[in-house]
Amino acid sequence: MLRQIMSRFGVALQYPEFRRLWTSNATAQAASWGLIVTRGWFIYGQSQSSFLVGLATFAAMGPNLIVPPIIGVLADRFSKRTMLGVTAVLTAVGLPILAVADSFPVAMVGALIVAPAFGGLLPVRPAILADYFGTRHFGTINGIAMLVTTTGGAIGPWVVGRGVDVTGSYALGWWLCAALAVLAIPLLLLSTPPDIATAIRPSLTHPPPEAKSAASAPRSLPRLR
Repeated sequence: MLRQIMSRFGVALQYPEFRRLWTSNATAQAASWGLIVTRGWFIYGQSQSSFLVGLATFAAMGPNLIVPPIIGVLADRFSKRTMLGVTAVLTAVGLPILAVADSFPVAMVGALIVAPAFGGLLPVRPAILADYFGTRHFGTINGIAMLVTTTGGAIGPWVVGRGVDVTGSYALGWWLCAALAVLAIPLLLLSTPPDIATAIRPSLTHPPPEAKSAASAPRSLPRLR
Protein backbone atom coordinates (compact mmCIF):
# COMPACT_ATOMS: atom_id res chain seq x y z
CA MET A 1 0.00 0.00 0.00
CA LEU A 2 2.81 2.41 0.88
CA ARG A 3 4.40 1.77 -2.50
CA GLN A 4 1.11 2.61 -4.25
CA ILE A 5 0.75 5.81 -2.22
CA MET A 6 4.28 6.98 -3.00
CA SER A 7 3.90 6.04 -6.67
CA ARG A 8 0.74 8.11 -7.07
CA PHE A 9 2.22 10.94 -5.06
CA GLY A 10 5.34 10.83 -7.22
CA VAL A 11 3.22 11.21 -10.35
CA ALA A 12 1.34 14.13 -8.80
CA LEU A 13 4.63 15.83 -7.90
CA GLN A 14 5.57 15.87 -11.57
CA TYR A 15 3.04 18.65 -12.00
CA PRO A 16 4.29 22.12 -11.04
CA GLU A 17 0.66 23.04 -10.37
CA PHE A 18 0.44 20.41 -7.63
CA ARG A 19 3.72 21.61 -6.12
CA ARG A 20 2.44 25.20 -6.08
CA LEU A 21 -0.84 24.17 -4.50
CA TRP A 22 1.09 22.08 -2.00
CA THR A 23 3.40 24.94 -1.03
CA SER A 24 0.77 27.67 -1.04
CA ASN A 25 -1.65 25.69 1.13
CA ALA A 26 1.11 24.88 3.61
CA THR A 27 2.13 28.53 3.92
CA ALA A 28 -1.48 29.70 4.15
CA GLN A 29 -2.20 27.17 6.91
CA ALA A 30 0.93 28.23 8.80
CA ALA A 31 -0.30 31.82 8.70
CA SER A 32 -3.87 30.96 9.75
CA TRP A 33 -2.99 28.61 12.58
CA GLY A 34 -0.28 30.96 13.78
CA LEU A 35 -3.18 33.23 14.69
CA ILE A 36 -5.82 30.68 15.72
CA VAL A 37 -3.71 29.01 18.39
CA THR A 38 -2.13 32.14 19.87
CA ARG A 39 -5.05 34.56 19.58
CA GLY A 40 -6.52 33.63 22.96
CA TRP A 41 -3.22 34.10 24.80
CA PHE A 42 -2.73 37.50 23.17
CA ILE A 43 -6.21 38.73 24.11
CA TYR A 44 -5.83 37.45 27.65
CA GLY A 45 -2.55 39.34 27.92
CA GLN A 46 -4.29 42.49 26.71
CA SER A 47 -7.41 42.21 28.86
CA GLN A 48 -6.72 39.73 31.69
CA SER A 49 -10.27 38.52 31.03
CA SER A 50 -11.20 34.92 30.29
CA PHE A 51 -14.63 36.13 29.23
CA LEU A 52 -13.12 38.31 26.49
CA VAL A 53 -11.01 35.39 25.31
CA GLY A 54 -14.17 33.34 24.94
CA LEU A 55 -16.02 36.21 23.30
CA ALA A 56 -13.21 36.75 20.80
CA THR A 57 -13.07 33.05 19.94
CA PHE A 58 -16.84 32.93 19.45
CA ALA A 59 -16.78 36.05 17.26
CA ALA A 60 -13.90 34.73 15.18
CA MET A 61 -15.53 31.34 14.63
CA GLY A 62 -18.97 32.78 13.88
CA PRO A 63 -18.22 33.68 10.23
CA ASN A 64 -17.22 30.08 9.57
CA LEU A 65 -20.86 29.07 10.00
CA ILE A 66 -21.79 30.86 6.79
CA VAL A 67 -18.55 31.48 4.86
CA PRO A 68 -17.84 27.90 3.64
CA PRO A 69 -21.19 27.48 1.81
CA ILE A 70 -20.88 30.93 0.23
CA ILE A 71 -17.28 30.40 -0.85
CA GLY A 72 -18.21 26.96 -2.15
CA VAL A 73 -20.97 28.37 -4.36
CA LEU A 74 -18.69 31.14 -5.63
CA ALA A 75 -15.92 28.62 -6.34
CA ASP A 76 -18.33 26.61 -8.51
CA ARG A 77 -19.30 29.71 -10.47
CA PHE A 78 -15.94 31.43 -10.68
CA SER A 79 -12.26 30.52 -10.39
CA LYS A 80 -11.32 28.32 -7.44
CA ARG A 81 -7.81 29.75 -7.58
CA THR A 82 -9.26 33.23 -7.13
CA MET A 83 -11.28 32.11 -4.11
CA LEU A 84 -8.18 30.62 -2.50
CA GLY A 85 -6.31 33.83 -3.29
CA VAL A 86 -9.02 35.84 -1.55
CA THR A 87 -8.60 33.81 1.63
CA ALA A 88 -4.84 34.43 1.57
CA VAL A 89 -5.42 38.16 1.04
CA LEU A 90 -7.72 38.32 4.09
CA THR A 91 -5.05 36.65 6.20
CA ALA A 92 -2.35 38.96 4.85
CA VAL A 93 -4.48 42.02 5.71
CA GLY A 94 -5.70 40.94 9.13
CA LEU A 95 -2.44 39.74 10.67
CA PRO A 96 -0.59 43.10 10.43
CA ILE A 97 -3.52 44.74 12.23
CA LEU A 98 -3.08 42.26 15.04
CA ALA A 99 0.67 42.83 15.02
CA VAL A 100 0.20 46.53 15.79
CA ALA A 101 -2.91 46.18 17.99
CA ASP A 102 -2.63 47.82 21.39
CA SER A 103 -6.19 47.24 22.57
CA PHE A 104 -8.91 44.59 22.51
CA PRO A 105 -11.12 46.36 19.89
CA VAL A 106 -8.23 46.74 17.44
CA ALA A 107 -7.22 43.12 17.94
CA MET A 108 -10.80 42.03 17.23
CA VAL A 109 -10.81 43.94 13.94
CA GLY A 110 -7.76 42.00 12.78
CA ALA A 111 -9.12 38.68 14.04
CA LEU A 112 -12.48 39.19 12.31
CA ILE A 113 -10.77 39.98 9.00
CA VAL A 114 -8.78 36.75 9.17
CA ALA A 115 -11.70 34.63 10.43
CA PRO A 116 -13.43 33.99 7.04
CA ALA A 117 -10.12 32.92 5.50
CA PHE A 118 -9.95 29.69 7.48
CA GLY A 119 -13.52 28.66 6.66
CA GLY A 120 -13.09 29.67 3.03
CA LEU A 121 -10.23 27.24 2.54
CA LEU A 122 -12.19 24.19 3.64
CA PRO A 123 -14.53 23.61 0.65
CA VAL A 124 -12.24 24.96 -2.08
CA ARG A 125 -8.95 23.18 -1.39
CA PRO A 126 -10.20 19.60 -2.00
CA ALA A 127 -12.42 20.76 -4.86
CA ILE A 128 -9.52 22.21 -6.81
CA LEU A 129 -7.49 19.02 -6.33
CA ALA A 130 -10.40 17.00 -7.76
CA ASP A 131 -10.72 19.39 -10.71
CA TYR A 132 -7.02 19.21 -11.52
CA PHE A 133 -6.25 15.54 -10.90
CA GLY A 134 -9.55 13.69 -11.06
CA THR A 135 -11.18 11.55 -8.41
CA ARG A 136 -9.88 8.02 -9.02
CA HIS A 137 -6.94 8.50 -6.61
CA PHE A 138 -8.38 11.52 -4.87
CA GLY A 139 -8.16 9.99 -1.39
CA THR A 140 -4.43 9.42 -1.73
CA ILE A 141 -3.61 12.81 -3.24
CA ASN A 142 -5.83 14.73 -0.83
CA GLY A 143 -4.52 12.75 2.14
CA ILE A 144 -0.89 13.58 1.33
CA ALA A 145 -1.81 17.20 0.61
CA MET A 146 -3.48 17.33 4.03
CA LEU A 147 -0.30 15.98 5.62
CA VAL A 148 1.64 18.88 4.16
CA THR A 149 -0.91 21.56 5.05
CA THR A 150 -1.25 20.18 8.57
CA THR A 151 2.52 20.38 8.93
CA GLY A 152 2.34 24.04 7.92
CA GLY A 153 -0.45 24.54 10.46
CA ALA A 154 1.75 23.06 13.18
CA ILE A 155 4.75 25.26 12.32
CA GLY A 156 2.83 28.57 12.39
CA PRO A 157 1.88 28.52 16.09
CA TRP A 158 5.38 27.39 17.07
CA VAL A 159 6.91 30.34 15.19
CA VAL A 160 4.58 32.83 16.87
CA GLY A 161 5.08 31.26 20.30
CA ARG A 162 8.84 31.23 19.91
CA GLY A 163 8.75 34.87 18.89
CA VAL A 164 6.88 35.71 22.08
CA ASP A 165 9.43 33.84 24.21
CA VAL A 166 12.33 35.66 22.56
CA THR A 167 10.92 39.18 22.14
CA GLY A 168 8.07 39.32 24.64
CA SER A 169 5.70 40.35 21.84
CA TYR A 170 3.41 38.63 19.34
CA ALA A 171 4.21 41.19 16.66
CA LEU A 172 7.24 39.45 15.12
CA GLY A 173 5.48 36.12 14.74
CA TRP A 174 2.38 37.66 13.23
CA TRP A 175 4.41 39.74 10.79
CA LEU A 176 6.14 36.53 9.70
CA CYS A 177 2.79 34.79 9.30
CA ALA A 178 1.52 37.74 7.24
CA ALA A 179 4.58 37.38 4.99
CA LEU A 180 3.72 33.70 4.49
CA ALA A 181 0.17 34.65 3.51
CA VAL A 182 1.53 37.16 0.99
CA LEU A 183 3.79 34.44 -0.45
CA ALA A 184 0.81 32.13 -0.84
CA ILE A 185 -1.13 34.60 -3.03
CA PRO A 186 0.97 34.41 -6.24
CA LEU A 187 1.54 30.68 -5.76
CA LEU A 188 -2.22 30.12 -5.66
CA LEU A 189 -2.94 32.33 -8.64
CA LEU A 190 -0.20 30.64 -10.70
CA SER A 191 -1.57 27.17 -9.98
CA THR A 192 -3.33 26.73 -13.32
CA PRO A 193 -4.83 23.38 -14.43
CA PRO A 194 -2.11 20.88 -15.36
CA ASP A 195 -1.36 19.78 -18.90
CA ILE A 196 -1.12 16.00 -18.69
CA ALA A 197 0.63 15.74 -22.05
CA THR A 198 3.58 17.93 -21.06
CA ALA A 199 3.85 17.46 -17.31
CA ILE A 200 5.50 14.01 -17.36
CA ARG A 201 9.18 14.12 -16.55
CA PRO A 202 11.46 14.17 -19.62
CA SER A 203 13.31 11.13 -18.23
CA LEU A 204 10.19 9.00 -18.74
CA THR A 205 10.54 7.86 -22.35
CA HIS A 206 7.24 5.97 -22.18
CA PRO A 207 4.61 7.96 -20.28
CA PRO A 208 2.08 5.84 -18.42
CA PRO A 209 -1.04 4.78 -20.40
CA GLU A 210 -3.31 6.88 -18.24
CA ALA A 211 -1.34 10.00 -19.17
CA LYS A 212 -1.63 9.20 -22.88
CA SER A 213 -5.34 8.55 -22.68
CA ALA A 214 -5.92 11.70 -20.63
CA ALA A 215 -3.95 13.76 -23.12
CA SER A 216 -5.94 12.46 -26.10
CA ALA A 217 -9.36 12.62 -24.46
CA PRO A 218 -11.71 15.21 -26.06
CA ARG A 219 -12.23 17.39 -23.05
CA SER A 220 -11.06 20.82 -22.03
CA LEU A 221 -9.66 19.87 -18.61
CA PRO A 222 -7.39 16.78 -18.61
CA ARG A 223 -7.44 14.74 -15.44
CA LEU A 224 -5.12 12.24 -13.85
CA ARG A 225 -6.79 8.82 -13.78
